Amino acid sequence: MEKSISNYINSLFENYEDFYIPSPHRGYNLDEMDNDFFKSLSKIIEFRESGNLSSQTSRRLITHLMADYIRNLVIERL
Repeated sequence: MEKSISNYINSLFENYEDFYIPSPHRGYNLDEMDNDFFKSLSKIIEFRESGNLSSQTSRRLITHLMADYIRNLVIERL
């Protein structure tokens, strides 16, 4: 069940390529990560308000986006 949910969320991101935070890499600083996060979050909100995303899909995208952001913060701090 968990795998199918993960696959579903990943498929959402394949359809919405703009909502993506790259994984940390050498030279990817926290300011860039913050900018990418807020840019993606703004796009999700914009799509939701324009009626192009359902509330359920937008919640899932935001949850996934936040999880990636937090994971990247932890990786960056280690």
